[in-house]
Amino acid sequence: MMRARWTGTAAEVGLALAVAAAGFYITATATLENAGCPWGSGPLAFRSKSPAPQEAGPSPFDVPTEGYGKVTGGEGKPVVEVTTTSLTGPGSLTEALSGGDRIVRFKVGGTFKLDQKLTVSHANVTIDGRDAPAPGVNFTGKERLLIASNNVILRNLRFRGMGGDGIACQGDGIIVDHCSVSDTKDGSIDMTDWQKTGKVKNCTISYCILGPTNKVQLNSVLPTASVHHTIFYKGVQRNPQYNAGACGDVRNCIVYGWKGEGIDINAGSTVNVIRNVFFQLGQPKRGPLRADGQVYAEGNVGNVDIAKGSASTPYAEPKVTTQPALEAAKLVLEKSGCWPRDDVDRKIVSEIQGALAGLSDKPPKK
Repeated sequence: MMRARWTGTAAEVGLALAVAAAGFYITATATLENAGCPWGSGPLAFRSKSPAPQEAGPSPFDVPTEGYGKVTGGEGKPVVEVTTTSLTGPGSLTEALSGGDRIVRFKVGGTFKLDQKLTVSHANVTIDGRDAPAPGVNFTGKERLLIASNNVILRNLRFRGMGGDGIACQGDGIIVDHCSVSDTKDGSIDMTDWQKTGKVKNCTISYCILGPTNKVQLNSVLPTASVHHTIFYKGVQRNPQYNAGACGDVRNCIVYGWKGEGIDINAGSTVNVIRNVFFQLGQPKRGPLRADGQVYAEGNVGNVDIAKGSASTPYAEPKVTTQPALEAAKLVLEKSGCWPRDDVDRKIVSEIQGALAGLSDKPPKK
């Protein structure tokens, strides 16, 4: 359903009410002067139902989304509401994404099965799961969510057991915020420009919980991407990875229990790696930071030695509000992921909290 602000005369309000009865939510304001209306003169408003309240306590969303993906999505645009977990038909997510310039919200919670690719092909769109009833908006299935347009925000969505990527980003100006992605056959979130169009850039991943999975997060073939305040949990590789000329910034993340390599910066890429927490489990194939590309590393802490990087000064990147590594880790554990958290995320957060309890910001003892 669509909810839009509308202003008109009293007669026009009658038309608006008829439209609302047909299934649309309209926010309308009318001036009733000289309308012969028994209500008298003055403003009259018709509004859709209020959003569902958030969980008690501080909101996990009261944090800034910054970095390369400083975009607005559908802010200020009409709201289209998803009313069924079916992928097609009236009230479906596919129908809600049939145009741009909108905010997509959910009046239903549950599992959306992606047995066909779901594509965001129009610009200026926000897909916002914050108001969805419990258990929230959950995706599973053999396909992926593809963002193939510009100025798009994904917020508070959950992806479990995807048959390919969880989220594939192929546009200019994308934010993936407060999402949880695990057990994907390919990447959790991939930002790639395989055709070298130059159109995949200005992306931010923030306050997400990614993993466990094999390939976690890839930025490849010239995109610009910021990754901040995000958990990388027991990924085999790409925690995250920048290659083939990708540039960006990884800061205030938790990289936990990697099995191949931790953060992986390949030759040709230029990246800041700042104030992250690394916690190694067992004997992975490689260390916490592979810095084959141009890397500025500063303020990283962990229970293992961390590479210093080749650059002596940080690269110019869009601003991200940054805390000392362990202070940021507490914030990330408190606020990251899709809400309300499911059992997978609760277990991840609890395990990491226990592991980091005795961690110091001092270099590990030899």
